[in-house]
Amino acid sequence: MQYELDNPSDSYTFIAENREIAALTVFAFRARYGATPQSGDDNERVPIFFFGGASEWYKETFGRTPQDGIDALSAQ
Repeated sequence: MQYELDNPSDSYTFIAENREIAALTVFAFRARYGATPQSGDDNERVPIFFFGGASEWYKETFGRTPQDGIDALSAQ
């Protein structure tokens, strides 16, 4: 799925196989960014975390820590 990185200056587009990979991609840039799927499906959106809470959201959404997600997806 194609995503647009939500940031205040430059526009970036990236492709992620699923929402979890999109979230980890955003976190690699900065958790203060978000990502909007070009499909417009809000259920696939990664929110912006201006005031923290990215790790907590990830754990609630995917049932594991971001590092556990990276490890699991890297092993595939």
